[in-house]
Amino acid sequence: MSDDYAEETIFTVNGYAVTQSYIDNQKMAAQYQGIKLNDEEVYNKIIGNILLAQEAENRGFIVTEEEAKKFAQQMKNNITDNADNPEGSY
Repeated sequence: MSDDYAEETIFTVNGYAVTQSYIDNQKMAAQYQGIKLNDEEVYNKIIGNILLAQEAENRGFIVTEEEAKKFAQQMKNNITDNADNPEGSY
């Protein structure tokens, strides 16, 4: 697979270009979570996420890079904790 293929714009949502690599990443993320999605479901999920993010930005909800990194670290810790304790404490 060439870089041109991965960066090819497949569709746009309100001016936001969705590339093949972005679609592939979303498919892999769903599979990692044990979720099977067909192409239409992946596209709908992507479109919904983009529209939600755009509306949040329009309403002034902005996440700083520091907040995003902190959240990512918390999620990573949760995954690691759940791997260490598969039964969890839900």
